[in-house]
Amino acid sequence: MQIEFHLSSDPSYLAITVFAIGTAAMLFMAAAIILFVAFYQKRMLQEQLRRQGLEADHQLKMLLSQIKSQENERRRVAKDLHDDVGLMIQALRTTTLAILKDASDDDKNEIQELVTTIDQTVRRICWDLMPSSLERFGLADAIDEMCTRFSTHRKVSVKFFQHGNAITLNKEKRLCFIEWLKN
Repeated sequence: MQIEFHLSSDPSYLAITVFAIGTAAMLFMAAAIILFVAFYQKRMLQEQLRRQGLEADHQLKMLLSQIKSQENERRRVAKDLHDDVGLMIQALRTTTLAILKDASDDDKNEIQELVTTIDQTVRRICWDLMPSSLERFGLADAIDEMCTRFSTHRKVSVKFFQHGNAITLNKEKRLCFIEWLKN
């Protein structure tokens, strides 16, 4: 089988052929440019989304690090207040009562009430900084204790009821929830 090509010497045939080949080449190049631009834009969008994801991950890590740092500082301050200041208050109570042996019962009671108020205030501040029941017993008990404290101090009855299964939250989320609830 043989294939033969015959070129016509007719100038219009040659012009039409060159025009057709040129048009096809131009259409091919236009399609190639459009595909290149489309794929390039898609890749740029993917890169931008990847960068945004990395930025969001970085911000989340920074936020969690800040929360953890604040939690550690609160825990330390609460422990120092509870241990050191609590011990000083007990020493103050004992020393004051020993000094006031000869004082009237009213004076003794007044001093005792003042020392008790100071002690309760320090305990409340410690609990506000870092609820010990949150770490020891969990979120539900910390919320219940918070409601009880609120009811006692504000003279408003607040009750907490837990229905169904408890939701498990990590340490940071429990602390954020307690902070949100306090506010």
